[in-house]
Amino acid sequence: MINIQLIYITATYYNIFYSVIHNKTVINAKTLQIHPSSEIQNTIWYAGAISILTIIVIMKPLLLTLAVVFSVVGCASQAPTHIALNPEVPSITLQTSAELPIAIDTIDTRSANFIVRFNDGDNAARLVSPSEAPRVQMDQVFREGFSQAGYRIDPSSVKHLQIQIEQLLTDVDEGTFGFEANSQIIINVIAQSTKQSLTKRYRAKGVLKGPFSADFATLELEMNKLLGELTSDIINDPELNQFIQQ
Repeated sequence: MINIQLIYITATYYNIFYSVIHNKTVINAKTLQIHPSSEIQNTIWYAGAISILTIIVIMKPLLLTLAVVFSVVGCASQAPTHIALNPEVPSITLQTSAELPIAIDTIDTRSANFIVRFNDGDNAARLVSPSEAPRVQMDQVFREGFSQAGYRIDPSSVKHLQIQIEQLLTDVDEGTFGFEANSQIIINVIAQSTKQSLTKRYRAKGVLKGPFSADFATLELEMNKLLGELTSDIINDPELNQFIQQ
């Protein structure tokens, strides 16, 4: 008799937990009109505890999945808003040992401040600006680079270099299977002396492809690499150095 009552009560609790999981109407325990003995009550308590643990074990993968989804969504909503450029002085060849004085002035002639543009078809593009002014960063790189080439930076020198940042942009197109980033950097150099001047245009291009979406770290490395290549071309340019040394 006890076994039959125990089975009946355990089955009833199972139905209650089953109803909770599947959003069905929960049976009120007071309507069951069951008065089990203390031994059976203990057994029912253990059966209920086991049922709850079973539910937790079953739902654990789902909870973990939901946690991952929400964390990804949270990271996406907190995506970086600026690109951190870090141009460095490239390998420089000594151009003169006379420490000729030159004045250097770097200006930014671009019409907009953003350096990365994420294109999205007919929708508005997402524009990303640099965390620091490229003009300031590149001015420091050129001053250090020409110093390593053997020149002495002197603002009062009659030999003057004006370095113009004309274009500094990466266009990113993202598709189903990956992305393609096209970068282009254009820098104009106007060298002047008391009698003559020399104007040259330097250009660097790069194409970067990869799976998934383009991340900021990859784009930063690509742009820093192109800036280094272009800086090296300018400072090591034989024609430019010949003009300065005249």
